[in-house]
Amino acid sequence: MTMQSINPASGEKGRAYETQTWPQVEAELKKSRAAFSGWRQSGFAERRGPLQQAARILEKEKGDLARLMSLEMGKPVLQARAEIEKCAIVCGHYAENAESMLADEVVISGAETGYVRFDPLGTILAVMPWNFPFWQVFRFAAPALMAGNVCLLKHSSNVPGCALRIGEIFRQAGFPEHVFATLLIGPDLVEPLIAHRWLDAVTLTGSEAAGRARRLEQERRDRPGGPEHGGRPDHPGNREDRMRADEHSLEQRIGDADDARVHEECGGADLCHEAEGEEEDVHRESGSP
Repeated sequence: MTMQSINPASGEKGRAYETQTWPQVEAELKKSRAAFSGWRQSGFAERRGPLQQAARILEKEKGDLARLMSLEMGKPVLQARAEIEKCAIVCGHYAENAESMLADEVVISGAETGYVRFDPLGTILAVMPWNFPFWQVFRFAAPALMAGNVCLLKHSSNVPGCALRIGEIFRQAGFPEHVFATLLIGPDLVEPLIAHRWLDAVTLTGSEAAGRARRLEQERRDRPGGPEHGGRPDHPGNREDRMRADEHSLEQRIGDADDARVHEECGGADLCHEAEGEEEDVHRESGSP
């Protein structure tokens, strides 16, 4: 099967891309797992260089990348350039600050020594939307990679060129093979991929149906995942005990909607990690997009 790139402004067909089969997907997942064993042992200095290089590539090629984005999903070129520039900024930010963000934290307790240590989760699947085809990926990937994770990207089917180009940027920047990989697959393979024993976490921005399917699978597998609404677990749209509409005033509901929109489009990014204490394991997810 193929994914067809179509210019939404003219309806003109662009390049058609071959999609991957389940055996190919599973093979890539296995390679990602192997890559994680080495990447997690790397130091922040080793991770910092490639991410800084990715920022330079984005800045240097922002004209071509913006044009690709515009041709595939119709964003005006000036807005597309601004999105690429924002991606470069987030790469630089986490390259410079991830080490201090994830430094060991001393814990005051009755024990002689106590601390919180942050470890990577492993292989993370990102299911990303078309509306911000570069930003949505880089706001996740930059902190996740700096935290020592490896990433698999399943992008929206109408931006396959953007998806593949993002993978190329990370390779050109010097990240080891399979530390970041793009999967060209349809929605039918997402559920078995989430259920796979080699996958450690999932982050998703997409439709309500996709979010429900992901939550059900997470509950079955007891697997970490980044929720909708920019990754804010406390947002009303993500609470299992979502308040009924008649329990909100109209003003409050409008405020909730505006708040969700701001955090989806303008927020920061999560650092994907585990925190370990002396006496018990703690899972902590940092602030949200």
